[in-house]
Amino acid sequence: MKIERTWFAADKTGFHMLHTLFQTSIKYPSIKRFDEHFCVDLIVEDGRVQGVVAIEIASGEFTLVEARSVVIATGGAGRVFRENTNGGVVTGDGMALAYRHGVPLRDMEFVQYHPTCMPGTGLLFT
Repeated sequence: MKIERTWFAADKTGFHMLHTLFQTSIKYPSIKRFDEHFCVDLIVEDGRVQGVVAIEIASGEFTLVEARSVVIATGGAGRVFRENTNGGVVTGDGMALAYRHGVPLRDMEFVQYHPTCMPGTGLLFT
């Protein structure tokens, strides 16, 4: 039995994944999205995460999101390297958020980035 485990869309894989997730989410009224929010803290009570505090980027207003569970899926931290091709938002904020609440981080030295980046440009030698 063959099972396809990867999906590729030229240079737009991330765009198509995001578009698909967004289009699927609007089909389900029970899904509440918090578009253009930045998570700044976890709400922890009795050793359990009970939600998050986020800032709405456009207004700067704080939003409290209560939840029975929280998944931190914020991507990597490739921007910690001066020479990189990562997007500007790949800053490790989600990992730092968890770390501030005692979550141990592991193998932080293993960051995938393109090793032939032209200094100061974000362009690749290929």
